[in-house]
Amino acid sequence: MELTRTEEQYLFVMYKIKEKKGFVRMADVAKEFGYSRAASFGLIKKLEAKELLSFDSQKKIILSKEAILIANKVCKRHDVLKMAFMGLGASEELAEKETFNIECAISSEMIDIIDNHINLHLKELNSKNITLKELEDEIINRKKAKNDW
Repeated sequence: MELTRTEEQYLFVMYKIKEKKGFVRMADVAKEFGYSRAASFGLIKKLEAKELLSFDSQKKIILSKEAILIANKVCKRHDVLKMAFMGLGASEELAEKETFNIECAISSEMIDIIDNHINLHLKELNSKNITLKELEDEIINRKKAKNDW
């Protein structure tokens, strides 16, 4: 099934809301994107027409199995980008914000390249017995040194 990146983002956001709250309502989705419920309504209805979601008797959004698979794919893309930005020294807050902005425009091919690069460096760290905590400390020290300079 062909989906736009915006549709994928909506599924991702709904999946994350479900994980956090246990249920999803249209108002939750609209709030997450900073839109009115009316603005989100059209896209949610398109996803319903594609049988990626439905509504229960209390108007809660229920994601289909296929929607959950798509959301998991988007989660991977999100996690790879966020990890890359944090590895470059971005704060978690900045990494999250920029990831959300960029992931709609970046290709799956580029995500795979970044993911392979990160995994290569993680293997390198493992072979040198460097922990992630030590790596985080090193990044923080480099940021401090740069700011002191």
